[in-house]
Amino acid sequence: MIYQSDFITDDIDASELYSGLGVKLHGAAMKLIKSSYAEFLHQKEHHPFSIFAVPNDGGFVIRVSALNDEAACIIEGFRKAKQLKIYGIEQPVRIVGENPAPAIRADSSGELIRGNSCRMAFVTPAMFKSQGRVCCFPEIERYFYSVICKFSKFEGAELSYDEFCEAFAAGETGDFQLRREDYNVSGNIFHGMTGYVDYRFPKDPEQSRLLKTVFAYATYCGVGGKTGMGMGGFVLA
Repeated sequence: MIYQSDFITDDIDASELYSGLGVKLHGAAMKLIKSSYAEFLHQKEHHPFSIFAVPNDGGFVIRVSALNDEAACIIEGFRKAKQLKIYGIEQPVRIVGENPAPAIRADSSGELIRGNSCRMAFVTPAMFKSQGRVCCFPEIERYFYSVICKFSKFEGAELSYDEFCEAFAAGETGDFQLRREDYNVSGNIFHGMTGYVDYRFPKDPEQSRLLKTVFAYATYCGVGGKTGMGMGGFVLA
């Protein structure tokens, strides 16, 4: 099963934070779980969770997702905390509401996408690596390579990136608005991409099913790199 919940905060002044808010939330999250599991997560290449935050009426909505039962303890940690101590913000951040999503099976997540089209929204800076270099080119398919890797790792079901790219090319891109946005991770500046792309799924049902599965899973695991630190926040409309 995969899990997700949105936590609504009281007003936050994040203007003086040295790093992106998601970086600070990652640190806060690790203090909400057992230290042994936090250490285990720091050693993993592909993390079974994602965290990102977007502004909301003076505060933020913090979306926390878990890709397996074990990582769901991070969501439970936020749920029990009621408030968060975030370095760089003087007062504890109060959690004033929660909107949990029903737990679902990853292999059926694509069924949540109804219709023949969607809007892909990259709501926090997303980036990927090409030949060891961090990139934020507007090559949409590249951002989903990490999604396919995580699906294969945590679901034990191999998905083909080549087949994904072939299916994506068979669809149709409509309106889009993309821009570069930098993201600070402890003093390291990463160039990322934010914005949206309207997309119509291909007519072939198998290709459409593959794309919907990957897109839906991406709303849980994020796209590209550093999704546990606030980057790669991805939603569908």
